[in-house]
Amino acid sequence: MINIELCPTALPWSVIPTRTGLNISEINIELDQMQAAYKAAVEQSIDSIKQEEALA
Repeated sequence: MINIELCPTALPWSVIPTRTGLNISEINIELDQMQAAYKAAVEQSIDSIKQEEALA
């Protein structure tokens, strides 16, 4: 869960997203999952491009 908090020393339009209720290992697991999903999406995009190039 992301909690948006105003930072008292920042400019008024600045907000700092902070994570609450998660320890570092939980955050690392979440980041690993996000990275794996990103890599899969990139690989799928690359495969689609290669297939399209093969048709040309």
